Amino acid sequence: MMYRVRVCCIRYFYISMNAYEEAVQYIETIPSFTRKHTVALVREYLRSAGLLSLWEDKPFVIHVAGTNGKGSTCNYIAQILREQGYHTGVFTSPHLITPRERMTFDGEMISEAAFAECFEKTRKLCERWKQLHPSYFEFLFLLGLFWFQERRPEFFIVEAGMGGLQDATNALPVTDLSVITSISEDHQQFLGKTIGKIAAQKAGILREGGACVFSAEKSQAFSVIMQEAKRKNCAVFLVPVENIQARRDFSGGIDFSYTCRYHGNGQRESSQNGNIPAEFPAPENGNRNGNQSFTVRAKLRTGALYQAQNAALAVEACRAVQELSGGRYRINPEGITRGLSDGQLPCRMEQILPGLTLDGANNRDGIRQLLRSLSAAAEDEAGRSGSYIVFSAMKDKDYRGELKDILRSPAVKGVLLCPMEGSRALPPGELLTAAKEAALESGVAKQLQLTDSIENAAAQVLRLLHEHEQVVVTGSLYLAGSFRKYIKEHYRDQF
Repeated sequence: MMYRVRVCCIRYFYISMNAYEEAVQYIETIPSFTRKHTVALVREYLRSAGLLSLWEDKPFVIHVAGTNGKGSTCNYIAQILREQGYHTGVFTSPHLITPRERMTFDGEMISEAAFAECFEKTRKLCERWKQLHPSYFEFLFLLGLFWFQERRPEFFIVEAGMGGLQDATNALPVTDLSVITSISEDHQQFLGKTIGKIAAQKAGILREGGACVFSAEKSQAFSVIMQEAKRKNCAVFLVPVENIQARRDFSGGIDFSYTCRYHGNGQRESSQNGNIPAEFPAPENGNRNGNQSFTVRAKLRTGALYQAQNAALAVEACRAVQELSGGRYRINPEGITRGLSDGQLPCRMEQILPGLTLDGANNRDGIRQLLRSLSAAAEDEAGRSGSYIVFSAMKDKDYRGELKDILRSPAVKGVLLCPMEGSRALPPGELLTAAKEAALESGVAKQLQLTDSIENAAAQVLRLLHEHEQVVVTGSLYLAGSFRKYIKEHYRDQF
């Protein structure tokens, strides 16, 4: 009898594995036969699939949009909330290795078996719509909602795919809190040519009578979001940049602090209504009258200085949660500190081997932020002369501008070009030509080399590491993810 039970279990596992692989193969073909649809149609998908029942338990929904930092901010928020004991469902994009990464519950990815099961539900939904088959992103979003419907999270944290106003995630029937991260030029062919137009798309996630958290360094973006918040009568929780402090420590991490100020009768600088949640500490002198403040401090397990702003947004978002929920959800400062300390995401200036860092910066502002962090590291670490960059890009990105910034940076010693597979990837010849032109325009003479595959690039990186050089893989989250997978599978035993 024991033998039969064991055989049945093995057979079930084998079938589940096949079902998952077939599901992924089907999903990968979707871009070849359909396109993106309107938010209104995605709402119809939700209604016809019965997915609106997800809101029967009234989960607190946090919607995050922005150009850079969305995934990290979602992760920090989720980590803080889990430290308070709350169950969190998180939908993010893109993924590094497997589409299962896009859907997590309490920090754990959806299983292959659950993915396959929810795939079948989504596929059956598509059969009803025939010629209006959901796009790749829409399909995965619907698949994730089927899973979250089963798991019933207390908090549902959703990252917008691109933009916000016309993004499939904006089909959510309810959003309790909107969070907008940093805004810069990216996807301009879809979102607009100016910061103002891009900001307007991001601000499209704000809901009438809702609430929003944001920190907009660029005055044009700030004014656009504030105008939309006022038009929709939203409560605003603003994160002032001057209240954020970040300093690299000797271990390569970040000493982070974020200060919230009170004014006069206790009104918070970052809130319109001035209700002070009881769980949050009083100002440092013990009273809430006058211009006083309190400070959240944490150790961020990253060398990326840009993560400080994402951490501050997450802190303010969690404080907004308690205020907006009328105390239903309590957020204590100790949980905030622990959550931030555990909030590192893969391929966000992640060191996977001594001297090897992966960063998924995939637009010009992201590259500039990365270079600032590398420059700070070079200043802090005596004898560090700079890093070699492994670079690739998608052909719809400002790769010429990114290469100029990289080659001009004193923190960069040389560039190794590594082409990627896929229809959106920049072909090797164009990548090399762009790099040569960037070097000529920049007037710099740095080592520039083209490799033909990730395998060969990894071999060269290994040689550099053995020579005690620093290497950073960047330019695309897909490149960083592929490199991460390859190194873990082939070179972990080298160190």
